[in-house]
Amino acid sequence: MQSKEIDAVMISVPDHWHVPMAIEAARAGKHISLEKPISTCIGHGRKLVEEIRKHKIITRNDSEFRTLPKFSRAIELVRNGRIGKIQRIYVAVPAEGNGSALASQPNMPIPPELNFDMWLGTAWEVPYTEKRVHAIKAYGRPGWMRVSDYCNGMISNWGAHLMGIAQWGHNTEYTGPVSIEGSGDFDKGLWNTLNRFDIKYQFADGVEVLFKIERPYVRFEGIDGWIEIEYPDILKASSQAILDSQIGPNEMQIHDLPSDKEDFLLSVKAGKPSLEPLETAHRTISMCQLGLISIKTGSKLTWNPETEEIIGDNAATAFMNIPIREKYFKF
Repeated sequence: MQSKEIDAVMISVPDHWHVPMAIEAARAGKHISLEKPISTCIGHGRKLVEEIRKHKIITRNDSEFRTLPKFSRAIELVRNGRIGKIQRIYVAVPAEGNGSALASQPNMPIPPELNFDMWLGTAWEVPYTEKRVHAIKAYGRPGWMRVSDYCNGMISNWGAHLMGIAQWGHNTEYTGPVSIEGSGDFDKGLWNTLNRFDIKYQFADGVEVLFKIERPYVRFEGIDGWIEIEYPDILKASSQAILDSQIGPNEMQIHDLPSDKEDFLLSVKAGKPSLEPLETAHRTISMCQLGLISIKTGSKLTWNPETEEIIGDNAATAFMNIPIREKYFKF
């Protein structure tokens, strides 16, 4: 990390390691492309973006969704007013893998090739068992992606993509909602992330965002129509005229975008912000994490997006920061 021959890093490790590695990179003066979701709690994400600002680092959220042609076209139409003033946004993410839960598992010997203590990093010490860490053939993803000590689950895993699209279209990339109310159910056992959730966010401008598990899509509803984009490339609208609309030379142009990796490299070379800096990624993942907090506490939250504070709810505020084991990293 300290090598002067390294200008930039890409960090793609289990989620609970994202913030520690990225902060160390920022302190070393390295530009950062960071795998999503960038953090596992709001407090850690804020600490990361403060370090980025302090060290003047170019950053990129490693999500390809903004540069997918149908997604960027949808945002181009929304931001240029083709559906009128936005009233409501629907966001949905797919269910975890094949949807199956996993009961408690037996303790197992640590494989000799795995430094399990370092893998745990800032997370608390626990006994090793294979399905806590490794890829599961029937599931198709690593087991840690469904353990809340290391990951928020699909609410953040895919929420980082699709809630980011919602905020991009709503032009709220650097702010957040003012109220959050959610319900959901958690798996029981080793895998213990959400298997169902329904969350309603309210913004100061009156726009509602409704977030749930279903199929992966974002739908913008305005006073003059609607636009819906389903991953990876299904674009629909309330009329063909909206989809055929031409973007004028004096309007916002959002097309022919470089890929996420190319965008990061071009931004580093030019010394200019990327299409998706980590400040925007932090705001996006904070929305997901606020929904998670509302579900955990059973409370409707009042949020100040300027100060990033939950108002009048001490129990909910306690979930904004996850205590860490400081053996491998200290803030």
